Formats: sequence, C-alpha cells, structure tokens
Amino acid sequence: TQTIENFSAEGFTGLVERKEITNTYSDTGEHKAQAFTSRSLSYNGSGDFIEAQEVTYNAYDAYGNALDQEISRFSDQGLATILDTKLITNVYSDTLEHKGQVERSEIRSYDDLGSFIEAQMITYSDYDAYGNAWNQMVKRYDSEDLIDTNLIDIREIANTYEGVGQHKALAKSAAVVSKMPDGVTIIESQVTAYSNYDNYGNARNQ
Repeated sequence: TQTIENFSAEGFTGLVERKEITNTYSDTGEHKAQAFTSRSLSYNGSGDFIEAQEVTYNAYDAYGNALDQEISRFSDQGLATILDTKLITNVYSDTLEHKGQVERSEIRSYDDLGSFIEAQMITYSDYDAYGNAWNQMVKRYDSEDLIDTNLIDIREIANTYEGVGQHKALAKSAAVVSKMPDGVTIIESQVTAYSNYDNYGNARNQ
C-alpha cells in the first residue's frame, strides 16, 4: 500500500491531491516487483473523493515493461460502479524497451456494460531525454479489429516542450493534422499553445 501526496509549494504545503494505491502480486511477479493488480483511490486537497481505478497487468517483458493491461474506472470508493474499461497492448522496440518508452499502443475502449466504444492505435516517436514523445500518430477505428477498412480518421500530432513543463510532460504547444482514412486528404490542421498550467496539469490558457 502506498499514499502519494502532491503539493503546490515547497515545504510540503498546499496539498493538491492524494492517491491511495494498493498493489497485489502473483507468485512470480513479486520476485520482480511486477504488480498483478493496482487499485488507486484519488482525492482532492480537501479530501473529497474523485475517482477510483483498477489496473490489471497481464504480461510483462524482460525489462519489466507492461505489455498487456486492463484499466477500469469506477465512480465509487468500493469499486462497485464501473464507468468504463480500456484494454491496452503496448509494443516496444529494441532501443526503447530499455527506457520503458512505448513504440506503439493499441487501445480498445468499452462502456460500463462492456459494449465496444472505439479503438485507437497510437505510434510514438522522437522521445526526448525526459521521456516525452514529440511526435504521435493516432489512428481511430470503429471496430475491435485494427485494420485499414475500419479506420475512422488519422491524427498526426507534433508536441513541443519547454522549461519546467518538459520535466512534467506538460506540452507548450501541439500541432495536430487530422486526415481522412486514406492518410492523404486533410480534414483540418490546428496548432494549440498551452500556458498557465494549474497544479493538476490542466492548461488554463490555450
């Protein structure tokens, strides 16, 4: 069990949020510090409950990177009322797996009844020294089968980072080009500049 508290000022003052995390381990995983499940309860600085999440890790690689995960969100502290579930499969390249940096993620989303919502394939490239991916390609699908005939659209994202924000994975700007499934026809292009982040990582100005 762990308790993680985030503060807004030096000297551990100005509590922003608190997370209580409980991990379980399988017989083999506990020797490698590889959790089987991880439950987290989130609270704001006033102690009000925000949400609960449970992550089940189904497979790890030799470097301790999670390959298959099931992430479920809940609206109550007892984890009785589910909000949604994501099934995530991560792929690592030979060079990135040493750093735990994902090359590609396949994400399938389901609602509280287990009905399919949508799927995404995200490809990451050009990581910086802080582990931020400067470039991403996001493909959305209307089926659990991630094949071209099921493509909804494609988004090419180029992020920039600066100063303290780079340490916190808070982008300074994001250039997004949305394309049709053919990968050529542009739907729209958009550049967003982010500033004045709050303690929760939300950009107040865009």
